[in-house]
Amino acid sequence: MELYKNILIGVHPTAGVPEHVVQKGCQLAELHGAKLYLASMVEEKGYGPFARYEEDVLKKAEEEATETLHTVKRKAESHGHGKLDAKLIVEHGAPTQTLLQKVVPDYQIDLVLLPQTSKNKMDRTLMGSFSEAVVRSANCDILIVDSKEEK
Repeated sequence: MELYKNILIGVHPTAGVPEHVVQKGCQLAELHGAKLYLASMVEEKGYGPFARYEEDVLKKAEEEATETLHTVKRKAESHGHGKLDAKLIVEHGAPTQTLLQKVVPDYQIDLVLLPQTSKNKMDRTLMGSFSEAVVRSANCDILIVDSKEEK
């Protein structure tokens, strides 16, 4: 079995990621001696109409994503007992495509951890699921972590 070398935790640009997902990612990174990456995608399309009224709306969105990543990085470092130095990635574009076509190959990611995103069947039917889209199209291993905290 090949060990993982580059593990990425997907982080929502504003909501972050559940603590237990960070903990699991840190444990896997330590177990495999892997580099840990925290990545967030800023979807420009979602800000398009507002960009006309406020020129720096995308810059603010990127700053918010970066701030969220720094918060998650502090959590990761506390779980890693100071041994992990998580690298931060902020990219612009459609989240699924950007993650799979840019981030995964550019950073040679071989495992992506994502929190379960859709709460119920109706949400998945109406809006789709980021996690499901990633699983269907990924060229690396994907671990979907249950949205409920482990007890």
